[in-house]
Amino acid sequence: MKRIVNYRVYDTDKDKSLGSWNNGKPRDADAYYEETLYVTPTGGYYLHMVGGPGSPAMPGWGGRADFGVAPMGELIEPLTNELAFYERHQPGPIPAADR
Repeated sequence: MKRIVNYRVYDTDKDKSLGSWNNGKPRDADAYYEETLYVTPTGGYYLHMVGGPGSPAMPGWGGRADFGVAPMGELIEPLTNELAFYERHQPGPIPAADR
């Protein structure tokens, strides 16, 4: 996924993934939610969020699932503190980002 947020380019195909977390629900569930932490070559951190209509990845979605298949939303959220992700989801030491 490639997005421009606040005039900066975030590209999950090119940037380095540092870790991910999901809520353990089935991927086709309305409440499925996953976060992946990325670092850009310039040292910026962001979350790539994926989820169903009942997740934070689709805020304000009030539609319905057609043919019984829930749509998946994707968001990019730039972070000012990458430690917040690890404090919430990753026990143990924080991996170093190769820059």
